Amino acid sequence: MVHAMERIFDGMPDVELMDELGYALIRSIMKIIPELREDPGNYTARAQYAWAASLGHNGFLSCGRGERGDFSSHKLGHSLSLLFNMPHGSSLSVMMPAWARYLYKDYPTPFARLADAVFGVGAGSEEDMALECIERLESFFRSLGAPTTLRELGIGEADIERLAQNAAQFAPFGVLKSLYADDIVEIYKLAY
Repeated sequence: MVHAMERIFDGMPDVELMDELGYALIRSIMKIIPELREDPGNYTARAQYAWAASLGHNGFLSCGRGERGDFSSHKLGHSLSLLFNMPHGSSLSVMMPAWARYLYKDYPTPFARLADAVFGVGAGSEEDMALECIERLESFFRSLGAPTTLRELGIGEADIERLAQNAAQFAPFGVLKSLYADDIVEIYKLAY
């Protein structure tokens, strides 16, 4: 799901068809995951999820884009996995919303479009819709029992500098916004 979001959160204009395909994929994944949690042996749901995961990460949604997507939340999450042995999904359920919170005021459009297309939030300013998108995304992650803060992962505020130093060795990175060391620290603080 996050792989698909990272491809459409790049702010790229004139790729509406690929964005719409990404929104449909995200909606499907959000429907399938609760079904799988309820019945992990459901072959149909497992097959649909496997196909959705493949489409979310095989580069299909990058067609027509100048970049393959903005994988900043991944780079931030990799530091969590490396330094604290966090599962990949947990690192993304924490870092995707924090990254989005850091950017949404300056870059509301991709988040507002997701709010409308996936969460049905069709009213308000782009900034308001973008914030609602982030809040609903976090709520969805929580509904699955996924963490949404560093505290939930047992990571202390004192660890933020260490996380940021590790991630900053690859800076600048990002497509929607190039992130530098100071940006990275602020995003980890938002994740706390």
